Amino acid sequence: MSDLYQVRRINEFYTRGGSRRRRIEHGQELTVARIGRVKFVAHVISGGDTTRIVEWLDVKDKKGMIRSVRPDEIKRVHYKKKGWLR
Repeated sequence: MSDLYQVRRINEFYTRGGSRRRRIEHGQELTVARIGRVKFVAHVISGGDTTRIVEWLDVKDKKGMIRSVRPDEIKRVHYKKKGWLR
């Protein structure tokens, strides 16, 4: 089963967008369309050789809940860290 289905967690993510491509690292703040301002936790890629590959971002909101969002839901990348992710 491990050959057909794999989950990889990556601690960085590059946004799409040509010249506006941004590198997002663990703890960096983002604005997500339906949630608001969150902190990046991990980029997750799921799938395998014969299955459909699905990717999402795990983010942490101010209440401490881990949420999953699609990469195209990112509206803005913020570079000032506030320190509420622990």
